[in-house]
Amino acid sequence: MLLAGFFEHSGNHIALGPECGIAHRARALMLVVRRVAIRASEEMSEVVLRAAPSLLRLRWPARKHDAVHGLSPPEHLPAERTRAEDLKRVAAPFGHRVCQLVVVASSEADDEVDQHTYHDDHQNQNRHVHGQIVQENRACLHPPLAANRLSHMPTFFVVATPIGNLEDITQRALRTLSEVDLIVCEDTRHSQRLLNHYGIHKPLRSAHGHNERQSAAAVVESLKAGQDVAYVSDAGSPGVSDPGRILVRMVRDAGYSIVPIPGPSALAAMISVNGLPGKAITFEGFLSPRPGRRRSRLQELLARDESFILYESPHRIVKLLAELSDLDSERPVLLGRELTKIHEELVEGTAQHVYELLRERQSVKGECALLVGPPKKG
Repeated sequence: MLLAGFFEHSGNHIALGPECGIAHRARALMLVVRRVAIRASEEMSEVVLRAAPSLLRLRWPARKHDAVHGLSPPEHLPAERTRAEDLKRVAAPFGHRVCQLVVVASSEADDEVDQHTYHDDHQNQNRHVHGQIVQENRACLHPPLAANRLSHMPTFFVVATPIGNLEDITQRALRTLSEVDLIVCEDTRHSQRLLNHYGIHKPLRSAHGHNERQSAAAVVESLKAGQDVAYVSDAGSPGVSDPGRILVRMVRDAGYSIVPIPGPSALAAMISVNGLPGKAITFEGFLSPRPGRRRSRLQELLARDESFILYESPHRIVKLLAELSDLDSERPVLLGRELTKIHEELVEGTAQHVYELLRERQSVKGECALLVGPPKKG
């Protein structure tokens, strides 16, 4: 489907087959677009697809059968110009971001194609194009890996991971984690279980709330060394009541691209099942453990007459509900506990009702998310 999409966008109708001589280039295109898809939105991928025909003609010289299918002959590149410069020139009409994506994806695709497809990269071969003999210098068109790395622009990926059920991880997240050079984790021991489950074996580095600034400096050094880096928190989306903000800020200040890989989130899960009136929802996360500050902030949130979402540990959730019930006992709430796990529980009712239910239990287990709705009218 992806290849068909390329031909549809390019306007070239090409019959694949051993005689047409484009199978290698078609494979390379698939690799390029697959790499680009990690770094680009769907809209950007569409733009790259439109640029692909020109890029393919530039990187893989046409065969004699290409003329029958409407492809122009290859461009002859001056030896002193690098392939990265030429790719940028061809991609320029499609915007600066496309230039970056194409150069990065092209370098990675070349590495893989060189390993699995071409066995004669350093040989000069003669091809017939439009009745003329054209000599291909494969060594020029496919520079060595070291040269490819010169045009590689390292990227920092912020990857969401499951909040309980391992099946909730996205295919894009798995592909990203399997292809980066380094994975930075809030807790390496916790993340190692997830990676082992999916057979992903990469170097790990710790970056938690107590060492995030020092870890961020090390991440920037890894990016300077040409490595792609992914960051994962213990569960859910990094930066959402988890470490990650300092990492993102320092990487962005250093001038490197940051790509979010969205996925599971307790916040999104609670919003999807709340069913309460009103569109505005404030995400507060964890309140202060200090009683005075917690109560003061609760009063501010309740005064807005809008929904808000809190996170709380199982050890303090009953105390939080007691304070909420004391301030507004009839306020509608939805409690989510152990979301996506075997013992997942959703409890809806007034603040007073939910408080009394949990107070009667001997203990409460599992992380909790509490959605507090707007006051009932009338």
